[in-house]
Amino acid sequence: MPDLIHSYLFLDMETTDSDPMTCDPWGVAYTIDDFFSDGTVKKSEAEGEYYLFHNQKPTPWVLENTDYLKHFQPDGTPYLGPIFASEFIRHLSAECRSFNSSPIYLVGANVGAFDNVILQRLRRQEDNLAPFYHYRCVDIESMYMSFHNVRAPLGLDWVYENIFGKKRVNSHTAKQDRDDVRKIFYALVFHIDPPA
Repeated sequence: MPDLIHSYLFLDMETTDSDPMTCDPWGVAYTIDDFFSDGTVKKSEAEGEYYLFHNQKPTPWVLENTDYLKHFQPDGTPYLGPIFASEFIRHLSAECRSFNSSPIYLVGANVGAFDNVILQRLRRQEDNLAPFYHYRCVDIESMYMSFHNVRAPLGLDWVYENIFGKKRVNSHTAKQDRDDVRKIFYALVFHIDPPA
């Protein structure tokens, strides 16, 4: 059987505002894919979508442009089933640590400046929970910019439309953004669809 070489953690967060140093995440989705020594790739069993308790009220933009109001009232009162951010970060850490110490790379849109900063902040709040993914992040917007000589990031919608020739649906939900990031990554790097 081929050896597991490394894994990719595809992740997206929805947050109360756009400042990664102070915002509260309220929606998150992730999938982990495994890459093996024989060149095969496989979607692991590690996948999830969570809604999180949060203290900050979302900005008007969040209320108007995301699926926030499907899961929470405008004052942050949940409709059903959220968990605490501390539970989520410990769960994600445990999922990532089950990979026999093979490197795991975080993949997302604006991931280095945003999602990574929030994850590190949450990790430090949990008694300095040990790092559970590699410090190098893969940002698919930057990747697309370098492949296609684009000078400034124009957003996930723009990248998706330029690669696939059609508009995204249900953008600004954690699950859809995670799935689209994953699809873009596989198209750019391997020229294939992601494994099911």
